[in-house]
Amino acid sequence: MADRFSRFNEDRDFQGNHFDQYEEGQLELEQASLDKPIESGNHFDQYEEGQLELEQASLDKPIESDNIGHRLLQKHGWKLGQGLGKTMQGRTDPVPIILKYDVMGMGRMEMELDYAEDVTEKRRALEVEKEDTEERRQKYKDYAEKEKAIAKALEDLRANFYCELCDKQYQKHQEFDNHINSYDHAHKQVGSSEHRAVVNPVLQGDRDANPSPCTGAVLPS
Repeated sequence: MADRFSRFNEDRDFQGNHFDQYEEGQLELEQASLDKPIESGNHFDQYEEGQLELEQASLDKPIESDNIGHRLLQKHGWKLGQGLGKTMQGRTDPVPIILKYDVMGMGRMEMELDYAEDVTEKRRALEVEKEDTEERRQKYKDYAEKEKAIAKALEDLRANFYCELCDKQYQKHQEFDNHINSYDHAHKQVGSSEHRAVVNPVLQGDRDANPSPCTGAVLPS
């Protein structure tokens, strides 16, 4: 068991350095190789000042014929001065770069303006702007008579929903039916019956005692 852990008691040299293993002059050789510039650097570094000219195309200056984009278009059948598309019906100039400050998509503003222009040009004529013809006058007259007949029918219908005892007018049958079956209406109906039961005999006695001077008959109750 002790032999297994005996390696932990070994004497080790922690003062050594792996650089000591290099022979004299070997380290300086490798350091010199690191300081040497790389020959296979970026090819733009090989251009002298003013030798590299960037090709800048614009709307006023088209791309040159030796441009890779120009050559690719020619391989697809395009010719200088013709439009894009299968039948050469497309645009011949590049798409301009326009800074957009709105949240609309490409072409949305033009579509909205075209739609607004069509609406304003072909707006519907107002009622006051329409030509006054005999047919139009007859149409308005028929419409007025129809509205008057509807109002008269509604008035006759609402007359059936009037409670004379309570002096209340209702607009719907359900409201009138609820009132007829209510305690308020029944209470007034009972009170009115009791009132007639008390008042009618008194009136009848007065009529018997004082007949009508015109006919000599007793006034009806």
